[in-house]
Amino acid sequence: MTHQHNINNGIIRADGNVYIGDTIYYTIQQRFQDSHSVLFLRFEATDAGHYMARLSAKNAQSGIVDHYEQAVAVTIPPALFEEVEAFQAMRRTMGGQIRIGTAPSAAPIQAEAALTNLLHQTFFGGNVGAAIGQFMTLLQQGKLAELLLVISTDDDALLQLPWEMVLACLSTGADALPPNTFGLIRSHLATLDAFAPQGQTNRNAPLKVLFVLALPENMPEHAKQLQLENELRQLIEVAQNPINQPPLVIEILDCASLTDITDAITKRSHDIVHISGHGAYQADEQEGVLLLEDEDGNQLTVTGSQLGAVFSPLKSVKLLVINACETAAGEAKGNVARQLAEVGLPAVLAMRFSVSDDAARQFARQFYSSLAAGDSLTKAVYDARQYLWQGTARQRQVNPQAAIAAEWFTPVLFQNQGIGSLINRQQSYDSKTHEAFYPPLTFRRSQHTRLIGEDFIGRKRILIQLRQGFNQHKAMCLHGMGGLGKTTTAEAFANHYRTHHGNPPVLLFRKGNHAIEEMSILNRLVAVWKKRANPDADVMEEMEAVLKNPDVPTLEKLQAVIDTCLRACPMLLLFDNAEDVHDEQGRFYSADLCDFLRHLLCHLPKPSQILFTTRYAIADLHDDLTHLPLGQMTFAEQYRYIQASERLSRLPNAQQNLLYARFDGLPRAFEFLEGILTNSVAFDLDQLAEVESRLMENLLLGTLYNSLTDTERAVFAHASVLTGRVPVAALVHVLEQPEATLTPILRVLQQKALCFGHDDAVEIHTLTRAWLRQQGHLTPEDTKPLAYRAGQYYHAQPIWDDQLLAKDYYEQAEAWDDYANSTLIISDNFRKIGFNSKAKDLCEDLLRRNISPHTNANSIGLMGSISLSTGRYDEALEFFMKSLSICISIKDIRGEAENYNNIGGVYNETQRPSEALFYFKKALKIRRKINDLRGLGSSLNNISLIYFRQERYDAAISCVKESLILKKKVRDISGKSVAYGNMAMLYLKQNKYGKAIYYCNKGLNIRLALDEKNGIVSILGMLGVINERLKQFDVARSYYEDSYEIAVSIHNVPGKVHALRALGNLFYLQKNYDLALSHYLESMQLQKLTSNQKIYDLPSFLKTLTNIGFIYHKHFSNYMEAIRYKRQAVLLASNIEDAAIYIGEIFEEIGQSRFDEIWTLIENEENAARNTNSTSH
Repeated sequence: MTHQHNINNGIIRADGNVYIGDTIYYTIQQRFQDSHSVLFLRFEATDAGHYMARLSAKNAQSGIVDHYEQAVAVTIPPALFEEVEAFQAMRRTMGGQIRIGTAPSAAPIQAEAALTNLLHQTFFGGNVGAAIGQFMTLLQQGKLAELLLVISTDDDALLQLPWEMVLACLSTGADALPPNTFGLIRSHLATLDAFAPQGQTNRNAPLKVLFVLALPENMPEHAKQLQLENELRQLIEVAQNPINQPPLVIEILDCASLTDITDAITKRSHDIVHISGHGAYQADEQEGVLLLEDEDGNQLTVTGSQLGAVFSPLKSVKLLVINACETAAGEAKGNVARQLAEVGLPAVLAMRFSVSDDAARQFARQFYSSLAAGDSLTKAVYDARQYLWQGTARQRQVNPQAAIAAEWFTPVLFQNQGIGSLINRQQSYDSKTHEAFYPPLTFRRSQHTRLIGEDFIGRKRILIQLRQGFNQHKAMCLHGMGGLGKTTTAEAFANHYRTHHGNPPVLLFRKGNHAIEEMSILNRLVAVWKKRANPDADVMEEMEAVLKNPDVPTLEKLQAVIDTCLRACPMLLLFDNAEDVHDEQGRFYSADLCDFLRHLLCHLPKPSQILFTTRYAIADLHDDLTHLPLGQMTFAEQYRYIQASERLSRLPNAQQNLLYARFDGLPRAFEFLEGILTNSVAFDLDQLAEVESRLMENLLLGTLYNSLTDTERAVFAHASVLTGRVPVAALVHVLEQPEATLTPILRVLQQKALCFGHDDAVEIHTLTRAWLRQQGHLTPEDTKPLAYRAGQYYHAQPIWDDQLLAKDYYEQAEAWDDYANSTLIISDNFRKIGFNSKAKDLCEDLLRRNISPHTNANSIGLMGSISLSTGRYDEALEFFMKSLSICISIKDIRGEAENYNNIGGVYNETQRPSEALFYFKKALKIRRKINDLRGLGSSLNNISLIYFRQERYDAAISCVKESLILKKKVRDISGKSVAYGNMAMLYLKQNKYGKAIYYCNKGLNIRLALDEKNGIVSILGMLGVINERLKQFDVARSYYEDSYEIAVSIHNVPGKVHALRALGNLFYLQKNYDLALSHYLESMQLQKLTSNQKIYDLPSFLKTLTNIGFIYHKHFSNYMEAIRYKRQAVLLASNIEDAAIYIGEIFEEIGQSRFDEIWTLIENEENAARNTNSTSH
């Protein structure tokens, strides 16, 4: 390192004058006294390793620029840059402290000292340093108000040198930084003329700060160690003020994208933008970068030029702080800070080396404390450096064995002008600015949810994770303790997602509204699909048929809804408070519901999405859900919550700090406290110290409760019996008070955050209701009559979910007879629409409770009906007989008649008409005796079926006509359709096709109106038969095919078998043997699936076997298969008459020997199959 010349022809002497030779250049006392002065040190490259240095000076008052007449050549050896690179590499491997064994304890100290000395000797060892020293002397003597040393050069490598390391060498004192009125800065400006000593004038407090947390969600795990939360906490504590006029206001953007930053500054014109997170210097590209995020929260590598393009038009920003490592490193094309300065930002503060989390926090706290106090930027940077300087000295003294890295020289300041104080604390406080930064929260209401608006408080990292999951079409689940704001967060996300993804409907399922229950989910999906997609009427009918058909398994119903509804109408499904349907281990109480939800998760079509909230992770859906644990609000989120609250923001700082400490980020606690402060209700926060943190919410509830009047307490306690979002009409019924009386009381409860109300509905939080019971404000004796009235209210409603609620309330009231009645109604409805396992579970629950013999009889009888509807006839008969025995023993005559009727139904289905008629008549006799008109109509209909089979048509018609009169009298519309069907069948049997069609159409219209798909299947089949006999084959085929399609859609196996046989017969009649055979064989395969494989419609089955045999014989000449099927007919018909007619013709064609051979071969195959089945069982 050599100096060819230094600046030696201009010397500042102690008398305050600058002498150049024998001439006084100017007088410091006259021109720089009490001024903001600038020393501008400009380096310009001449050739390899050689630079020209020029020092100039000016002050803010005179604006005069006085130059030294000659510049001095400076040679910089390459070793300097190598030393800088080595030092930077060492710093990258260090935190704030390295223990012995990792690196020698003296290594960082020695490296710092060596590099500092090298920098000082290279640039400040001659008269340049002497001249600067003279100015420093005047500054320390108080003859200068402020002095900036500006380093300027177009040479990238030179500008990015760690100039700040020489600060201690420039001080006139030993081992100390220069005074707080001195600043070393860098500038891209080429001349002192372009550098304004004093920038924009300051304005009223508060200082407006935009704090950006830049920590992209998809960064490697090791890169997520910066404790940005604590750094922000330091800044928030600075913002607090004893007189509730914070000197600075903070808008916090979690994980903000460039668009978020632009929008925020445009709206609120911030003075300072602080970006805290990660930066890096990419050596291969020789480029410093800042790691922000894109709109999806993924890592976005941003250069200074890209970020500068954002800030260039935003003139309010006076200072950009980038608290990220190495953002002041790199050459011009990659030096983030320099690129930002070049777009015209007045000042950019960045980090030259890697910085520890602790140093970043300490620097930020001290820096903003000074700015908020009205200090200049120069003093604020000094104060922050000095804080780090002293901290390093203390650590090295306390831990001499540790390698402590100094970080005071890490912050680097770029300026394009002098900057004094950003605010004037002597001027009046601008309260409008405070109000603009902390507006009240806004809400957006939808039909079923209250969605948080654009001012939603925090949780953005969770929102980003949810968005990322949805982008990958993952089902997401938020889980965590009660009161954390899971629902609020989920609804805020749903609102944002809906807004940005084509406005899909958001469907909320939770207890008390649309329950997380199979039927509720299916009905809701179909209802929304009908409203939003406007489907074709036929498609709509088919879909509704699937839902109501009892023979269609639940998962098939769900798949139909998925294929038809969700593919046509994308939706966002929000299952809230899922802990209501699973235990603490995440196991569902219902295995069927678990299977249902898993199927939905696995087959959900894009772009529909699913989001769960629950207290506990759902273990049963571990492989199907992406779980996101939701913790307490962060300190920043709590701060924002308090500042956005009109009541909480008025609290003194000491009390606000106590909230941070004791509430531990529990949103529910803040809500309760807001309620306490309503109407200036006194609340002593010192109480909080006496209660454990986990009981804090209960203490607040107690205070809130005590602030109510007796009437308000009563309404509050009594209303808490009801769960979910309760209609005001329900409260009116349950509390037995008019709405006009309740409305003002509910308004008070809402103001105190004791309940939430919207759209004529009220909701009291689960934890609140639990607390009222724990504290004895609502005893079981109080609860029972209220719950009973709630059960009555919901039982009277026509909505499915309301019936489920009624059952729950009756259980709470211990009104067991009403509970049993509701349960049986629900169970029977489940049976009718095919949810047989759920129906059976409810019946078994009643049996376990053993409420009464009457309830037991009804439960067992309903289980018999479930078995009957699924073809398990022997089991059904056993249940009905058991139910009958109980009814006889307790003298339940109505129940006795019902069981006789059901037993007759079993015998009728199993082709035993005599037994069926016997039991039908027993039921009829009892029903006539007790004048059970509805039951009488059913019995007469059933008896007509037996008379029909016995060909007693007049008697059958008489029964049906009497049944119709009774059905009309009791307005049994469904029963009327059954009677019309029976009339049609009777007239069909008598070949009176006109009347048969008339009654078919009357019955069909009712079935269609009621959407009774099983009945529709039967009537369509009958219309097919009529048209077949009328030789309207195409029309008949159309009816048969429609009947088959509906039977398939509702999983009605007997209906499918009958339709296939009818189509086979039709094709057989038309001599289309290929189609006939395929339909026959399919019907045979389905026949094997029926219960016990018994053949109850024997004549039809015999005809099918015979026709199959005929087709194999005559059409395919396949004697083997022909004999196989005709043999089955012979064996089945052997107990009837003339079985030989089925095989005689084949016998004559092939002869006895060949016939016997085939017969024996088939017989051996069947015996082997039977033995195999016997062994397996």
